[in-house]
Amino acid sequence: MSFWRRTLDLKRLLRGRTSPERLPVHVAIIMDGNGRWARRRGMPRSAGHRAGVERIEEVVRVAADCGVKYLTLFAFSTENWRPSPQEVGYMMQLFAETITERAETLRAQGVALHFIGRRDRLPAELVTRMAAVEAMLPAEKKMTLVIAIDYGARDEILQAARQIAMAAREGRLPPE
Repeated sequence: MSFWRRTLDLKRLLRGRTSPERLPVHVAIIMDGNGRWARRRGMPRSAGHRAGVERIEEVVRVAADCGVKYLTLFAFSTENWRPSPQEVGYMMQLFAETITERAETLRAQGVALHFIGRRDRLPAELVTRMAAVEAMLPAEKKMTLVIAIDYGARDEILQAARQIAMAAREGRLPPE
């Protein structure tokens, strides 16, 4: 299911789960389908990416209001490098603008922001902004918003295997 069809379903999913033992502590959403959403409406893919970003504010608010402690948004996977360099550049710029524009609002709402995924392939300016936003911790934390950027299961397994191999080669880890 696309991100578009599921954002409002989050509220329905959490409604009625008022007892703490039934409330999910962590909700994860794969933000997928924005480009297809735009294409079906005769719009450029960039319009879909922008519209997807606009939905984030509502999703964060609903999750925090429902008592979710961690919300992870899978925003940009390793496969998202495949579109044209122009589209990827647009997504990176949109990401940088959005985290800068919304960081103070999130902090005021008691939402801490944390990023996971690879940073070594991201534009330096974006990495700098991400670090600055992560450092802006709210006085009282209501929820942690985790943004997964440049993530992928295959890539993470490969990176972990390389780290293990290096540790074994350097004698920091027994080969067995």
